[in-house]
Amino acid sequence: MEFRLDSAQVELQQTVARFCADRFPLDAVVEREGAATDRASWDEMAALGMFGLLLPEDAGGSGFGVVEGALLFEQLGSHLAPGPVLWTVLAAPLVDGAAAGRTLVGEVEASAVEDGAAVVEHAGDIDVVLVVDDHGVVAVVITDTPVETVAAALRERLSAFKVPTRWLLTPDPAVVPMSATGKVDKPGLQRLLREQGGPAHVKERTE
Repeated sequence: MEFRLDSAQVELQQTVARFCADRFPLDAVVEREGAATDRASWDEMAALGMFGLLLPEDAGGSGFGVVEGALLFEQLGSHLAPGPVLWTVLAAPLVDGAAAGRTLVGEVEASAVEDGAAVVEHAGDIDVVLVVDDHGVVAVVITDTPVETVAAALRERLSAFKVPTRWLLTPDPAVVPMSATGKVDKPGLQRLLREQGGPAHVKERTE
C-alpha cells in the first residue's frame, strides 16, 4: 500500500515549516530556553488554526485530522517550538479559548505527584492545568484560582497522598532539580519547595 500526502497536506506542511523557520530559528534556541511564551507568535499560531487543528470547523476549529496533526507537530518539533502547544491542542475541545489561543493549557499526571509535590511545565505561562490519570481528566485548574480551592477540589478526586502540600510556580523548568537519569531529584525538590514554596498560596518564581 502506497501512502502519499495530498496537495492540501503538503501545503499545510510547507506553511508550518516556513512559519517555524521564521519565528523559531534553530540558532536562537538558547535565547528561547526558559523564556516566557511569546504571545505575539502564539497569536499568529492561533490565526493559522494550529490550536484548533482537531476541532471541526462548525466548532471553531480547522477541521483537520490525525495526519494533519502529525504534520503540524513534526514541524513544531523539528524547530523546537516553545510553549504548551501539545496540551493546548488536545484541550481545545474541552477548554474555552484554547483553539483561539486565548487560553494556554498545561497538564500534570496524577501519578506524577510525588511526596505531595507536582512539577507543572510552563507554569508561569499557562492559564489552565489539566490533572489527568488513566481514566481521563480528573481536575481542571484555573491558574489564578486560590491554592486552597485547587487543593480542596483535588482531594475530592485523588488519594490524599497525591494532593500537593507545597506549591511553587516557575516559568523556567530548569530550576527543578533533576537526577543524572533524567528523573526528578526528590530530595532536591523537597529542599526547593521548603525554601521557596508555600502551603497557603502559589508563589511564582520569575528569575
